[in-house]
Amino acid sequence: PPESPQAPTVQTTEPTDIDWLRRYHESTDDFLLARDLGAAAVRGDPRAQHVLAEVLLRCEIHERTLAPYTDGSVAQRIERHLASQPYGLEQSRAKFRREALRCAKVFGEDPLADYDLPEEAKDFRYWSSLAVASKDPVAVMGRAFQTVANRPATRDAEQDRVFREALLADIRVAVSSRDAAALFKVGGLLAYPSVGANPEPGYAWQVAACAAGYDCSLANPDWGFECVESGACLAGETWLDTLQRDLGAAKYAEIYAQAQDIQYKVSSGDWDGLQQYIDIR
Repeated sequence: PPESPQAPTVQTTEPTDIDWLRRYHESTDDFLLARDLGAAAVRGDPRAQHVLAEVLLRCEIHERTLAPYTDGSVAQRIERHLASQPYGLEQSRAKFRREALRCAKVFGEDPLADYDLPEEAKDFRYWSSLAVASKDPVAVMGRAFQTVANRPATRDAEQDRVFREALLADIRVAVSSRDAAALFKVGGLLAYPSVGANPEPGYAWQVAACAAGYDCSLANPDWGFECVESGACLAGETWLDTLQRDLGAAKYAEIYAQAQDIQYKVSSGDWDGLQQYIDIR
């Protein structure tokens, strides 16, 4: 993607008690959501900055998808697009219709028009960069995943050192925040095949995040990928159930014990003690 627009210097405030991630998934009108997020983001709420970037991104994707259809209302353009995709699953078609419709007003109006912002603030990357600069732990872990995705296939020892230090720096932000969603992402990162030689420490981080309050049910749209809606999984099933089933009782007990130690060390700020659970190759 093009280089991120220059983000402004905004004094970071304490995050509000609003669950912006939940509002992101439950939104039926992304114009109203973006306007509310903008108010909090301008005040310096890092999580609002991160979620605002996500809202603007998903609406930009839908706007680009519908760009070939210039005539008619947004609803009519959506149906014309779906008619051109006759072999899609009905669940996917319904999801696209629902998500594109909630962006309809964003296509024609600027939800941030009430704020004195530069032109580049209309770009999701402006707010994404600001969220990372503000050290929102979920946004920072998003950068960590980008670092992994951009890792070259052919590399040398110096590149490996820079890669490892970049991931460690971002993981430390997540650990220091004690944010359960960010800790779950730490686990996902460490379980990734190109990051860790063994996924089990990553699983232990995820179990620790679940114990810290992260919603590890497969009904969580950030994690379950709508498998409940599609009938691919049970409504009450959790990631812990999956681990126990796939790993077996003995191995899961071992990982659970590691998770308890991780949770204790995170709560006590023992970064050095956590290194045994951070395997980056």
